[in-house]
Amino acid sequence: LSIKSQSNKHSVSSLNSSQYAEDTITVTEWPIDELVKSECISTNGPVIIRIDVEGYEHNVLEGMHNLLQSTDQVCIFIEVHTHKTSPEQILDIFDQCGLTIRYISPDGGDSYRRYKKADKEDLFTGNIHLFATKRTNAVGVGT
Repeated sequence: LSIKSQSNKHSVSSLNSSQYAEDTITVTEWPIDELVKSECISTNGPVIIRIDVEGYEHNVLEGMHNLLQSTDQVCIFIEVHTHKTSPEQILDIFDQCGLTIRYISPDGGDSYRRYKKADKEDLFTGNIHLFATKRTNAVGVGT
């Protein structure tokens, strides 16, 4: 994990690169599925997830695949860095887990609007924010 003095400049990368030697700390990572299981974390109620991992969104979602599939009430707010993560990968995981995108912010969080299928092209430009749910009544979010 490379820590910078300015927010949104942090990054996760392989330690094979010497460019991060001075501002890098080593962190242990666990799949969320493993953490939920080992810590006996209840997923019986609504699960609300916020993801902002500077381009590693696909990895994080893959690590919580079981949680997303087995939980009825899920809300995810995710920032997708399209220069490192393929939006198709995110959409595939959402589809596999029964998640529906409700809102989109194609301008990095400055504005939000209801997501429509025609917005798919906006998924390929810069940093986008998505809000997705598994059930329309998960936390008062309707269709």
